[in-house]
Amino acid sequence: MSTNGRQGGSDERSNTWKEQDPPVPAFRRLDSLFALVKLDPYRIRDQYNDQSSEDDGDKSEQEGEPQDQDTGQSREDARSEGKQNNNLNAQDRKIYVHVINALWGQQPPKPDVPWSRRLWRFKKWLYWVLAWATSVSFGKLDEKVLSPLSFIVTSVASVGVPSIAAAFGNFNTFVTVSAAVLLMLLNTALWFLVLFPWRKYVWLQKQPHSLREPQNGAEPNGTRHYREVGVRVLNAYHEKTNKNQAFDAEDPPDIQKLAVNALLSDLEDAYGISRWRHRWPWPRRQRFRLPTLIADVRHLSEAEVHLLRLIERARLSWKFPDPLVVTLVRPRGQPLPAGIAGDVAARARRDARKEKEGAIQPPEVREWRRVRYLIGRVGQQRTLTMAVDTASAKGEVEPDRHFAYTKAMLALRTSAYTGCALSAVVTLLAAGSLTAHALNPCVQGAALTPPSDVDNRGKECVGLTDGSFAFDDRLERVQQRIAEENEAVEKSDEPYVTVVYLGAMSREGGSADGGNGDSDALAGVHGELAGLAVRQREHNEDRSGTGDDPSPALRVLLANTGARWQHGREVARLVAERARDPERAGDERIVAAVGFGQSLEPTTEAVRELTRAAIPMVGSTTTFDGIAEMETGGSSPFFYPVAPSNTRIATQAAHWARYGASPAEEGSAGHRLEPADTAVALADDTQDESYGVDLASTFMREFSTRGGQAYQQRGAAPHTTAGGEELPEGVVPYGAEAGRTLGERIERICRTDPTPDVVYYAGRSDEFGQLYGNLPRNGACADGMTVIGSDDIAKYITDHIENLSENTGDFPVFYTPLAASDTRSNTSELNEDGFYSELDTFTAEELDLGEENPGRERPSTAHAVMANDTLTVVARAATRAGLADMEHRGDWETPTYLDVELRATERVAGVSGVLGFGGEEDRWKDDKLVQLVQAGPRQEQQFIAACGRITPSTGDTGPNCYR
Repeated sequence: MSTNGRQGGSDERSNTWKEQDPPVPAFRRLDSLFALVKLDPYRIRDQYNDQSSEDDGDKSEQEGEPQDQDTGQSREDARSEGKQNNNLNAQDRKIYVHVINALWGQQPPKPDVPWSRRLWRFKKWLYWVLAWATSVSFGKLDEKVLSPLSFIVTSVASVGVPSIAAAFGNFNTFVTVSAAVLLMLLNTALWFLVLFPWRKYVWLQKQPHSLREPQNGAEPNGTRHYREVGVRVLNAYHEKTNKNQAFDAEDPPDIQKLAVNALLSDLEDAYGISRWRHRWPWPRRQRFRLPTLIADVRHLSEAEVHLLRLIERARLSWKFPDPLVVTLVRPRGQPLPAGIAGDVAARARRDARKEKEGAIQPPEVREWRRVRYLIGRVGQQRTLTMAVDTASAKGEVEPDRHFAYTKAMLALRTSAYTGCALSAVVTLLAAGSLTAHALNPCVQGAALTPPSDVDNRGKECVGLTDGSFAFDDRLERVQQRIAEENEAVEKSDEPYVTVVYLGAMSREGGSADGGNGDSDALAGVHGELAGLAVRQREHNEDRSGTGDDPSPALRVLLANTGARWQHGREVARLVAERARDPERAGDERIVAAVGFGQSLEPTTEAVRELTRAAIPMVGSTTTFDGIAEMETGGSSPFFYPVAPSNTRIATQAAHWARYGASPAEEGSAGHRLEPADTAVALADDTQDESYGVDLASTFMREFSTRGGQAYQQRGAAPHTTAGGEELPEGVVPYGAEAGRTLGERIERICRTDPTPDVVYYAGRSDEFGQLYGNLPRNGACADGMTVIGSDDIAKYITDHIENLSENTGDFPVFYTPLAASDTRSNTSELNEDGFYSELDTFTAEELDLGEENPGRERPSTAHAVMANDTLTVVARAATRAGLADMEHRGDWETPTYLDVELRATERVAGVSGVLGFGGEEDRWKDDKLVQLVQAGPRQEQQFIAACGRITPSTGDTGPNCYR
């Protein structure tokens, strides 16, 4: 057979940097089989016997021809006689080592190269060691070395000499470690130098023909491990060669079947269309034409006919056709040699008749099944006969020349495909992220789904986070500071406890994406988060610098209950589940909850839910007396408020409104609160609201008790609550339940002549702007009116101090904040610049909200103070309860002993005043600090008066404090 390519001519293409002649296919199975059968099994057995004997290998080689250890014959005589008992043991692991040594081409050293003999000796020694290592195991080392040595060491230790016992013990440890290292090195060397090279013969294990190794007439061993099969292949090849057995056309040797299978498998890898490596985008290396075997029938030898028959037999046993095309050239009328190609059905019938007569099926059934099987595999007719015009074949045929890509071009194509694939992936991810953001507002950043504990509720995102998920753009920076501190705590490997903050961290109608809700309501939560962040960092830094301080570090989780606490109960249930989950309790370490900043019915439901879970709670700015009321009556034993109650605030505010109050310092920018004879109280009566009506009713009752006159529209009946309860005179409700808006109530009040001296506002911060904006534009109120607000408007004042400053003369605004920065400096010799300076620094540097930034986004200072005090109380109780050692006790499921320490908290100096609960069932303190501040003078908040215990040693300072 000859191959003719295109020669000469101006149109001949040459190899370039991107194209070349198609590479020659790799025959990895056939090449590995040829390399295996070329080995001399007798030489391998000689090496095996040399290692098993006590004679040195070099000495035996120099003294003369080695003798076979079994019979004493020379090995050359054994080879010439083809001894069957010299077959290699296919199940001996040492044989595998010597076969690999022979495969690597062990050659005798070159006499004229000095280092060659040293290298040859080292290689021989290395494989001798590896062959020996196949029989080394930990069990044998333990039996021969470690156990006897341990017995000796134990015997010596019983003598009673400590120094000798210690020396023998160290020696025993050294020997044990050395044995382990030796086994590790030997097994590593066996893998890389023996087992790994054998991997190229794995294909032997998948061949359909099993190689038999007769041993003393026994039945063939059925083991199919590829290393064992490889040794059997070597034995089978040399056994047939030594015996000079003629090839059997009907039942050829397995070694011949194996070689043909290897050839056809390699051709399938190179040319087969079913291989994944040939599909796009991997190139087929221009192997579009099938491999062809051309033979002239007139000149075929017996060996060539036998090869064609083997190919035909292999095809009948394959699942898919191979790509090899056999072309036989013969004169017209000359038949093909038998068994090369022909009727598949006839061949199937002949094979079926050769099956055992003892089979269950009748011969006709066996024949039918065999025919169906083979026709289903290779088809009924596989030969194509066609006439060839000899006249057209006289000249040389020039086949088309094809080119394949070079390695450089393949690398370029692969890079281009990879770049396109990456671009597509990035585009899909970006599109998926944009789609996820559009469908779910709780998806942030590059994520496709929201965090596991954050759920979408309409346009709000509620749930639990460590600070990494921002519930609103305004809160993103302060939440990130808390998240960073939490991460530092978790990485420190120091004992810590977790405190959960519960608050309304999203706006009505919007959440993480900003929404459409008014941000005034977030000023208070913003302040509370800032206070928590400052106190958490201060506590953790002080704790880390004290060395033996038993106080645990603080980790803060943030739980958003939704605007107006709409989802407070379900979020509280989530917190309780996290705290009580036995699989997560050791990592979460939730010991308390803080916050609860709004006096709403859902807030009470959340308190009840955490009470059932026995989780201690410390309230920050909630003031409603019944905020912790249980369904069965009484207050929750696990709720501890740090703020004064509605009763305390409204009573003192009514006292100031009736009798007046002046600035503590003469020449102050603040105005005097003039005594009032008449007053009206505006109360928010929105559904689920617990705060406004209770606060306004207490104010008007106390104001009337002190001789003041309540505003009442002429001829109008007293107002009632949504539940039908009659309200005190002077209380004017507004909201959805009252049927009137705040603007309508103001308009009606301002039409009355004369107008009341004081308007007491017991509503929410986000609606205070309606009141203050409508007063100058309505009837008699336009001449001026004094407004006294509750503590909740601190959120509005924080963001609108400039607007309030412009109307200080005619419309002064006084309110009773839960904390004010000038309290101590104006009432005692104490200086409280510490916390406030830290808060200012934190706001300017960490939140980037310095004086040059607009005030609308600054956190509420009063709320920051209250949140700071809640964390102070929890940290103190955790230290006194010894929670730093809790992880060693494993008692995270019931941390109720923290409640014991909270109950015992008394006379603790907080930034908002004295903190304490006194162990009483009613935790509201009658001497809790209440302050009066005017908002607006010089764009600041001017302290007017304070009543209550400021420090453990400082009490009421006045003026006009109610006792």
